[in-house]
This record gives sequence, C-alpha cells and structure tokens, in this order.
Amino acid sequence: MKGRHAASATVESGCERGRSALVASGAVGALAGLTYASTVGHGFVWDDPISVHRWLPAVPTWWAAFFPPPNIPQFPADYYRPLQLLSYRVDRAIGGGAAWPFHLSVVLLHVLATVLVFRVGVRLFDRTPAGWRAALWAAALFAVHPIHSESVAWMAARPDVMVTCAGLAALLVYWNGSWGFGWRSSIAAAFIFTGLLCKENAAALLTMVPASLFVFPSLAPHRAAGAAARRGGPTRLTAASLLVTVLPFVVAGVAYMLLRVAALDRAQPAETVIPSNPLVAFVGAVGTYLRLLIVPYPQNAYIADIPTGVMAGAANGLAILAFVALLWWAWRRDERPLLFALVWVAVTLAPSLLVVIRPPTAPLAERYLYLPSVGFCWTVGALLARAGEGGRARQVVLQVGVVALVVLGAALTIRRNRVWHDNVRLWSDTAAKSPADGLPLRSLAAATLERGDAAGAERLFLQALELRNTTDGQFRIYNNLGTLALNRNDEVGAERYYQLALALDPSAADTLYNLGLMTLRRGTNAERTPDAAARVAHTRAARALFEQALATSPHDPDIHVGLGQAASALGDEPTARRHFEQALRLGLPAPTAAAVRRLLGQR
Repeated sequence: MKGRHAASATVESGCERGRSALVASGAVGALAGLTYASTVGHGFVWDDPISVHRWLPAVPTWWAAFFPPPNIPQFPADYYRPLQLLSYRVDRAIGGGAAWPFHLSVVLLHVLATVLVFRVGVRLFDRTPAGWRAALWAAALFAVHPIHSESVAWMAARPDVMVTCAGLAALLVYWNGSWGFGWRSSIAAAFIFTGLLCKENAAALLTMVPASLFVFPSLAPHRAAGAAARRGGPTRLTAASLLVTVLPFVVAGVAYMLLRVAALDRAQPAETVIPSNPLVAFVGAVGTYLRLLIVPYPQNAYIADIPTGVMAGAANGLAILAFVALLWWAWRRDERPLLFALVWVAVTLAPSLLVVIRPPTAPLAERYLYLPSVGFCWTVGALLARAGEGGRARQVVLQVGVVALVVLGAALTIRRNRVWHDNVRLWSDTAAKSPADGLPLRSLAAATLERGDAAGAERLFLQALELRNTTDGQFRIYNNLGTLALNRNDEVGAERYYQLALALDPSAADTLYNLGLMTLRRGTNAERTPDAAARVAHTRAARALFEQALATSPHDPDIHVGLGQAASALGDEPTARRHFEQALRLGLPAPTAAAVRRLLGQR
C-alpha cells in the first residue's frame, strides 16, 4: 500500500509539473506574441519587395528553392537558404502577396523560439533549486528583449529566428533521456540540418549540440561493467559510443555542404576585405555585440562602422571583461549549466564575426544576436535565480524587479517595432543615426519617391551622393536620378545619369532596362521622332538594350514586357507573344498584367 501511495504521489507530482510547464509555456509564448502583435500590420520594408517580387518568381516550384537558377535579380551569389524561400512561398499562398502573412509567420516563429527557450532552460537548470525560475525568467526576457526587433519585425530577417527554433528543438531532443541515444543523436542532427537550410550560422550548432553532453554526462552513450553500472559506478566512453555521438552531426554537415556546392556551382566566392587592424576590428565587434545584449541602446538598422571611440571602446572593453570573468568563475565553480549558456553565446556569435572581413554593406547587424541571445537570457535567468536564494523576502523583491525589467523590455521593443512599420519611418530613424553614410539617405529618398514626392526624393538622392557610398550605392543613386529625370521628360538629363550608372556597372539590368524604355519611347512616338527610319533605329536599339538586360536578369518580368513591346513595334509578333507570356508566368502587378493580356488578346 505504501508503495502504491508513493507511486500515486509521484504520478500526481509529475502531472502537476506537466501542467505547470504547460501554463508557463503558454505565458511566455503569449508575452512574445503580444509584444510583436502590432508588426502583423506592417508593410514591406528594405529588401522585402525584392524577396517577394523578384526572388519568388524565379523559383516557381518548391524544388527550385533547393536548386535556384542563376541570375535571380539582386540575389546574393553565395546565398543558400532554400527554407527561407519556401517559407515565402507559403506566406504568399496564404495571403496572395499581402504583407501580413509574411509578418505573422515570423511572430509565430518567435513565439515558438520563446517557448523552446523555456522548455530547454527547464532541462538545463533542473539540477538547481531555482531551475524553474531561471528558465521562466530567461524565456520572459527573451520574449521582450529589444535587440530582437530587427529579427522579428523585419520579415526578411526570419532566417535567424528559424535557425534558433531548429537549434533549440535539437537540444530538447538530444537531452531526452527516455529515447535511445542513436535516435536522439540522429533527430537532433536532422534539426540542425534543417537549420542549415535556413541560414549558414547554424553550423555553430553542429559542435554546440553534441558538446552539450558535458552538462549531462549521464546522457552520453557509455559502456560499463555490469556490476559497476548497476551500482552507479564510473563508466567510460568507448570509441563506438564516441562514433554514435559525433557521426550524425558529421553526416548532417557533409550533406549540407554537398547540397550547397551542387546548388551554387556557378557562384563566385565573396570578396574578402581584411580590416587595416584586424585585432581592433574583431575586439570592437565582440565588445559591441556583448554590450548590445546587456544594454540594447542605441539601436540602428544600419551599423556602418565598428565603434572605436573612447566611450564605446571603454563600454565594449567592460562588456568583454565581464563576460570573460563570468566564464572563468563558472569554470572554476564547475557551474556546468551556466558555463554552457556562456559558451552558447560565444560559439553562436562566432559566425557573425566573419562578416567583419566580408562586409556586405555593414560589418555589424542586430539580427545576428538573435541566436546568441538565447545563451545570454539563460545566463541572466540563472544569475537572477541564484540571487533570490536568500529567503522569501529577497525572492519577492527580486520577482518584482524581474517583472519591472520585462515590462520595460516589452515597452522598448514595442516602441522599436514602430520604426519597422514602413520605409519612411525606418530610414528616417536610420539616417539620423548614420549621418555620414549614403545608404540610409538614399533609401529614405526611395521611400519618399514611393509616396509620390519626386522633388523631395531628388533632393535626398543628391544629398546622399555627397556622403560615403559604395560603388553599388553610387550606381543606385545615379540610376534613380536618371529615372526621376525621365519621368519629368528630361531625356538629356536621364541619359546622362544612366550613362554614369553604366560606367559603374556596365551589365546593370535595371539601367539597361530604363535606357531601353527611353529609347523605345523615341522609337514609337512619331511626334518625338518624325523620321520613320530613325524610329526603326531607335526601336532596334531599345530591343538590343532589353536583350542585354535580359541576359543579366532573365527572371525579371518587366524586362520581358519591354522586349515584347520592342519586338511588336518591329513586327516580330512571335517573339512579342513569347515574352509577354513569360512575363505573365513570372508574375506582374495586376494593372500591368491586365495591360499585357490586352496586348496578347489583340494578337
């Protein structure tokens, strides 16, 4: 009877823990969802239209996402993120191209990541008396940390959220002692492989997850003498068990690399730019990232330079010293869960540091902190829980403090989310924080143009031209100035700006297309060009420009429309029909698609 009562009590206790875990998971998940609920109403910003309107038409099937064709407009040559592209296809299918599904899916992913931070945290800290509080507080902080705003409020930054979900799911499976180790290891490796198909930084998890066994050595596959094992005596790790531990992760990494190489066999390696002082650059990057995890201020969507000023250097140095000191303390005290959380920060941050020597436009970005912030939040949760072990009164005071911290974080995050509502808000904020760089100002100019203020846009483009710009940045400014001149019928000015743009990038599809439109206008307007022979020459020149543009960007539907119009004006109806039909297949805005269908109907 006593045995039965004890068993019943154990079952009841397990049920209570299960219900408590479910309630806590729901609470932190709801906190994450409410903090970002307003972002579902945001529009497309920054590169979002490129992803939706240029990338997706080039991958019409799910299989094409794994083997993308070459020359996708504005698609980085070394990008291999097929699951990101597939998630876009799902969002577009749900909303027909509207922005809200693209934002909703990222918010739901953040909710899932927050719940997983709690569930994995419970497993990580369950050996400490305050383990539950540590996991709960870590998840609450993760739900509202302002540094996540870029990753969640900007739908194109979703790969970091996807990788985090995959990595945490891998840990949850890997630490499930009720399953056989071979199954645990294989499923965890499969989750990491899924993360790699979302973004390259998941490679850090290939070492982080199997190395996590140092926290729970009892979960490792050991072979021991039967009597020693029954007595709970020491065991030893054999070569066979080591192979079972490592092999699935090696297979996942090799499979990903083979798939990546096969898909990107035409890709050119990215240019490497070694900083003039690499040590200063790396220390500055590490310090900035750690400082932003501790105090996420000021936040900036475009961090053009690694901070090197006296104040920034001192703050970065203090952040690094604090991190190293805490790491050393955890090592000396054999605080394995805390040590794992700190190592998670370091290892998952490492891939982002490679951007320092291969900067796409900027060496640092807030979205790179989403995955490392998991370890940071676990660390803070563990330290807070330890601080509350001095009695009931101290726990109450600490809980009130944690609630205040979470409320403050939620308020700051909601405020920061508003910046990502539209391009005018985003680039107004960014240009004010990066006054020396042309990218934010030229992006604000483009947003101003989208709102119909051509004069204001031209003024901003000319101001941006005086600031620091990359070659690509100068090209974009000249190209936009050419289009503004063309729209006000200043063909001389338009051609001058377009030629300046082509001098920077002779194969630029957008500029060739714009020149083609201007030339086609001359060839199809008798009032502008009375001479019939001159009109034919202009139309042939326009066709040649469209063909040049199409060679660089074969998946751009607008270029196909332009080429179809030029071919039709020259009497080449089969070619015109072929390009009009291809443009419709690739996808056009509704008014343009209707006009193209009318042209096809006339044939």
